[in-house]
Amino acid sequence: MQPTNHRRGAGGGRATHITRSFTCGPRPPAPTLEGSRSILRRLFVSVSVFAAAALAAPGVQAQTVPDLPAPGDSLYEIRLVDGTRIVGRIAQVDQARAILTLPDGDRLHIDRTQVRQVRPARGRIVNGQFWRDDPGRTRLFFAATGRSLDPGESYINAHFVTRIGVAGAIGELGIAPRLTIGAGVPFLVPEGGGFYFAPKVQVIRQSELQVALGALVFFIDDGPLTVAYGVGTFGDADRALSAGLSVVDWDGSSRTTATVGGEIRVHRALKLMTENHLLLPRGGIVSGGARVIGGPLVAEVAAAALLEGDCCLLLVNLSLSHGFGR
Repeated sequence: MQPTNHRRGAGGGRATHITRSFTCGPRPPAPTLEGSRSILRRLFVSVSVFAAAALAAPGVQAQTVPDLPAPGDSLYEIRLVDGTRIVGRIAQVDQARAILTLPDGDRLHIDRTQVRQVRPARGRIVNGQFWRDDPGRTRLFFAATGRSLDPGESYINAHFVTRIGVAGAIGELGIAPRLTIGAGVPFLVPEGGGFYFAPKVQVIRQSELQVALGALVFFIDDGPLTVAYGVGTFGDADRALSAGLSVVDWDGSSRTTATVGGEIRVHRALKLMTENHLLLPRGGIVSGGARVIGGPLVAEVAAAALLEGDCCLLLVNLSLSHGFGR
């Protein structure tokens, strides 16, 4: 099947045609059984394959010709049966085919029988390119922002910090509008161990102002350590400043920490960030690095320096989201 992309020439002249092929190859042949296999094994395998195919067939058939939204300005992500993903606006649709307007303005004709899935696209068009929303928007490298996960949205993050030998895994889940639950566990630390629990509630949600309150409760060998914090994020999804205060309580003593961070998106797949913590009345850490956005997968690398100590530390994060543009 060869969908055709129509582009009108400059000055309203005759349209040129750009052909883009989406070829769906045949299913791989079923594996053959060796002649030495017993008849019983042949029968078992044949029945198993037939049962699996019978169970899968309704799902495959249901995905062959899905319902398509009416034409409009909304962006959709369309996945074809061969795995190709297309982002665009639906310009026209009938029983046989659909016409999409692509981010660069081209029009693409596709056969509806080749469409496997249609869902709203999370992102926007910038200079003829589709920029996906940042699935890591609820945090900087470690510190929380004022943003919140949507219900059903989640991510898991693995991180490693050099020189101090700290690594761990963090997970967050949006369980209700503005309410997020997180948990984490270190799997490599110089001493001790444990895990932590982290609820977070967003109290203000506006286009360029989002505020959240949260807590982290660490269960470690020397007793629980609690962190209560408030953070505000000022700006949009691509340019924002986050600032907050937190109170750390451990073994009967408290200490206040001020956090300031920033983010700026310079490319559809790249965001520059900084995260800085000031331990009052003295001490702290400053850091800067980048986030690479690849759909649900996010990778981060940053360099950090202690205000009173050795320089420098290297941070590496890998995060995978679920329920966000997948």
